[in-house]
Amino acid sequence: MFAANESGALEYATLMERARTIERTGTMTWCIATTAATCLLAWAIAADSPGRMLAVVLAAAAGLYPLVHARQQLRLMAGYMEEFVEGRGAAPQWHTRLGHLEVLPTVNPANDWVMTMLSNVISLAAVSLSWVFAGSVEHGGIFAGFVTACGAIFAVHSISETSRVAQTDFAAVWRKVGAGPREAERTRAAS
Repeated sequence: MFAANESGALEYATLMERARTIERTGTMTWCIATTAATCLLAWAIAADSPGRMLAVVLAAAAGLYPLVHARQQLRLMAGYMEEFVEGRGAAPQWHTRLGHLEVLPTVNPANDWVMTMLSNVISLAAVSLSWVFAGSVEHGGIFAGFVTACGAIFAVHSISETSRVAQTDFAAVWRKVGAGPREAERTRAAS
C-alpha cells in the first residue's frame, strides 16, 4: 500500500481516523439529543403541557442537524479520497469500492433516512400531543400552533437536507476543484 508515496499513506490514515471520529461524534450527538427529546416528551405528557412540546421538537432538531453535518463532512472526505488518494494505482480503494457496492439493490444504504425519520416521528408526536393538550391550559392553541410551525419547518428542512446530502456526488465536487482555474467564455447579449 502506498509503496512509492509515504505522504499519501499518512494522509489516507489521517483522513480515515478523522472520518471515524466524525461518525462517532455525529452518532453520539444524535443519540443523546434523541434520548433527551423522548425524556422531554414524557415530561410534557405528564404535565399535559403543549408549550413543553416545543422543547421536544427543538431537541430532535438539535440532534439531527449535527448528524447531517457529520454525514456531509464524511461524504466530502470520501469524495476527496476517491478523487485524489484512491485514484492512484497502488492506493487502497475502500471508498471507491464502497460507492460501487452501495448502488447494488441487495446492499442496505446508509441509515441517514432512518435517523431522519425517527427524529421526525418524535417531532410529529410532539405536534400531535400539543394539540391534544391545547384545551387544558390557557393559550394552549397558541403554544400548539408554535409547536406545529416548528415541527413543520423541521420536517421539511430535515428531509430536504438529508436528501441533498444523499444525492450529492462529492467526488464530482472534488473533480471540479481539481481541474484548476479556467477562463470562462463571455456571451454577448443580442442587441
